[in-house]
Amino acid sequence: MSFAEIVMHWFGWGFFLSEWAIRLVMLVVVPFRRTPAAAKGWLLLIFFEPWIGLLLYALIGRPTMPRSRVEQMARLPQVMAKVRERVLNHPNVFHPELSPGTEWTGYLAEKLGRMPSLGGNVAEIMVDYDAIIARLAADIDQARNHVHLLYYIFADDTATAPVIAALGRAAKRGVACRVLVDSLGYRTGLRILMPKLTALGVDVKEMLPVGLFSRKRARLDLRNHRKIAVVDGRVAFTGSQNLVAADFIAGITYEELVLRLTGPAVLELQYIFAADWFLETNEVSRERRCFSRSRNRRANSHSSLGEWTGFSDPEQPAFHRCPDPWRSRADQDHHAVFHPGRTDAPGLANSCASRRGYPPRPFRNKRSSPRVAGPEVIL
Repeated sequence: MSFAEIVMHWFGWGFFLSEWAIRLVMLVVVPFRRTPAAAKGWLLLIFFEPWIGLLLYALIGRPTMPRSRVEQMARLPQVMAKVRERVLNHPNVFHPELSPGTEWTGYLAEKLGRMPSLGGNVAEIMVDYDAIIARLAADIDQARNHVHLLYYIFADDTATAPVIAALGRAAKRGVACRVLVDSLGYRTGLRILMPKLTALGVDVKEMLPVGLFSRKRARLDLRNHRKIAVVDGRVAFTGSQNLVAADFIAGITYEELVLRLTGPAVLELQYIFAADWFLETNEVSRERRCFSRSRNRRANSHSSLGEWTGFSDPEQPAFHRCPDPWRSRADQDHHAVFHPGRTDAPGLANSCASRRGYPPRPFRNKRSSPRVAGPEVIL
């Protein structure tokens, strides 16, 4: 037997034994803190292709982050404590009464998000893809202090041109514009977008960067899919829509849903942005204008909307405008804004609708239930 044959013989036995060693060890490791379905999938792969399965498991098998990012996340509660306290002590927030059966859902949401459930918000439901982008650009044009954008995908195309132009105009006015974009959401477009925004005076950062030589590199499969925009701590957008053309993938036209929010919930979205900004830049936004207080000094539940909805007096009418509540979203120009302290708001809505020839619409009268008029919801 030649030397080469001896080497191949022992290599074959070594490879065979290593495969069985991987199978037996991973039979114990894989099921730990994993659902039976996920464990079964990994074990099937490892038993059929041990070395390939082991390599993939080492890369994406456990949702772990690099040590530098883990240490940064461990510091997050401490460095954001003052910002969080400022949000929690905001005079215009109150704790809504949860209906029976939802208490544990609210408790879980508060514990996971480390923020309370806050009422007194106005949420405008938006489904027109281009109109959402146009509305965001319009709000950016009204910005006086800051604009914060956090998106999984932000492309430089014809659909997002109004937003990019609005950011440039805002930066020229002295408005602080900060943008966070995921590193892999639209990587080829990001190489074009970042220099363009930087040239306009926008502070843009890449979230969860990837690369062999990146100091703060992150895993390929752990991405930031948030879609959040906050303008002056007053108006926020959140939902499923990225800042990219609806048909950016050939053969597919996306339809999305976005909420335009005013109210205390805006400050919580601001907190999320500030936390992500810290994780990427090691900077903490302590500007009080980012978590501003309302001009309304009363903090009871009747006056809690304050400047957010245009009401500073609970005795004002329950409408800011008398709308056509049942008109389609495409041609609705005005929306009803209900004061949560007014129990007669649904009746006034139907009365207003009846005078304009629209049929009455039932409303739920519980204070903790959402009230709807056209595309706006009081939460």
